Amino acid sequence: MKVISPTLEALLSDEITSICRLWTIERKDGTVFYFTDHDRNITFEANEYIADNSFEATAVQTAINSAAADLDVNVLLSDTAIKYDDVVRGMYDEAPVTLKLISWRNPAAGVMDLFAGRVTSADVQNRRTASLQLKGGLYRATKPITEQYSATCRASFGDDRCKFNLATVTDAFTVGSVGSVQQFTAPELVAKAVNWYILGTVTWLTGDNVGTRVEVAANAAGAVTLMVKPPFAMQVGDTGTITRGCSKTLAACNGYANRANYRGEPYVPGDEGLK
Repeated sequence: MKVISPTLEALLSDEITSICRLWTIERKDGTVFYFTDHDRNITFEANEYIADNSFEATAVQTAINSAAADLDVNVLLSDTAIKYDDVVRGMYDEAPVTLKLISWRNPAAGVMDLFAGRVTSADVQNRRTASLQLKGGLYRATKPITEQYSATCRASFGDDRCKFNLATVTDAFTVGSVGSVQQFTAPELVAKAVNWYILGTVTWLTGDNVGTRVEVAANAAGAVTLMVKPPFAMQVGDTGTITRGCSKTLAACNGYANRANYRGEPYVPGDEGLK
């Protein structure tokens, strides 16, 4: 049950509505956008909510019987607020989102909190529109909170549990040629062994894909093949870094002399061992 002030409750009951919605969404770099579906900007709690049609109010759908209060929102992309490039690069993945209801005639009457959650998926339909799926804070309660044993390592390569220094297996490169939407060559990588970077990561430092990361499928003789194509076409002269990967097996961990930090149970018998 939503708890609101008596003043706001009275305004909600008025024959002439004065209600509007306030959206906030925070990009990965910490930039916060404030929007309202009112026809004028509104200042509320020291923040200015811009009258913008980036979030289409009519496109909001909610499953009222869901504890997680899932929402599907259509977003109009622009060159100044929520940008196509930022959505494609994943800048809004897991972005916190809130939705509030206030009276534009009397903001001091209080607020009704309608939603608080995160972006769980973003589908870019074209360069002008995107569809965001939002899930409320309770959706995390449906995920496992304890680890299950596994033969492979559960740490991410180079994270706080793995503790391996990725700087020691990271190289800089400049794109010398583009072979396909998923392959490029770089002269700095010619001397590296075949599949030296397999399962590793390319991080783009310049070019249209700046800030994005793509997993490596294979490499040979200076040619790098990516698992998927980057959001934008690669160009000669684009720069980045490429880091070796890890298959998360005990053998791979031994190869990095990092067995002490292996986060798996390779000797626990599987189904065949239990028969």
